[in-house]
This record gives sequence, structure tokens and C-alpha cells, in this order.
Amino acid sequence: MTDRASTARATGPTDVPPAQGEILHSVTPALLQVLGLFLVLGSCLAWQRDGDVVLGTPGIVIAAVVLLVAVLLAWRGEALLGFVVAAPWPSVTGVFLAVCALVVGALHLLPSVHLSVAWPPLAIVGAVTLLGPLLEALQHSVRQRRARRAAPERATAGSGGPPPAPRLFNTVLSFLVWQIPLAAVLLVVILLLVGPV
Repeated sequence: MTDRASTARATGPTDVPPAQGEILHSVTPALLQVLGLFLVLGSCLAWQRDGDVVLGTPGIVIAAVVLLVAVLLAWRGEALLGFVVAAPWPSVTGVFLAVCALVVGALHLLPSVHLSVAWPPLAIVGAVTLLGPLLEALQHSVRQRRARRAAPERATAGSGGPPPAPRLFNTVLSFLVWQIPLAAVLLVVILLLVGPV
């Protein structure tokens, strides 16, 4: 009994799941950037038409779905990630169908709403939500690189570390933090080249 306890104390925990706040912290930058992408594109379209950004029921429903996804990931992110890794095709298909049913149902049940907002403030908020996580990821990358140079023996010592699924999850999210702003730039350039729609 004491041997097991002393071994556990010496080696430390081998498989500690990330806390709920860590999952939300990992997902929040990409969710903010998706919001910024929609705000920048809506502002660009409104600027081309010399009008305001009109936020209708579909936009409100999509924003609510993104918020719901963030809450679910914060509440049961590890369980959801484990389910996706264990059965990727059924889980992804099920989530896709559930989100589609939720959006279509909400669009048919909710009354039609049209909010009109000037495009410059939304363009500024969109640009900040696109670039903020990107700059934070760049600073985090620089800090990690400096820490590895300062203590290379700590980076290579031990075989512990996060389990493969969260590492893959965080790698995909860190990739998205760079790709979403790039997609926004490309889409804005395409809108400017095509002209008013």
C-alpha cells in the first residue's frame, strides 16, 4: 500500500484530464475569430452597398449556436472529445444533423427579426476579434520557444505529457487561429474584386 502511494507521489499523475476551463480557453480564440470573420464580411458587404449591416434571424440563430457549442465544450469538453475520437463518423454526422435541425427549427419557429447596425463599429470589432487571438498565439509561441531554449533538459525529460487527443485538439485549434484571419483576408479581397453583390 505504501509502495503504491510512494510510487504515485514520485511519478506524479499520469493521465490528468484537462479542466473544463482549459477546454474553453482552447476553443475561445477560434470561436471569437469565427465571429470576427462574420462581422468583417458583413461590414465589407454593407460598405459596398453604402448601407448598414442588417442582422436577421439567421445570424442571431448562428451566433446562438456558436455560444451553445462554447458552453457545451466548457461543460463537458473532455467527454465530447473522447466521443468524437472513439467514433468519428457517427459523432460528426450526428452533431452536424443536430445543428442543422436546431438552426432550421429555430428559423421556422422564431419571428423574423432585423437589427440594423452601422458597419464601421462592427468592422473594428471584427478586426479586433480576428487579430487578438492571432497576436496572443504568436506571443504564446515566442514564450514557448524561449522557455525551450532556456531549459532544454526540461523539455526532453520524462515521458509524461498530455494524452494524444487533447494534444491533437490543441494543434488543430492553434492551426485554426492562423487560418481564420487568412480566410477573412482572402474573402474580403474576393468581395472587393467581385464588386457589390
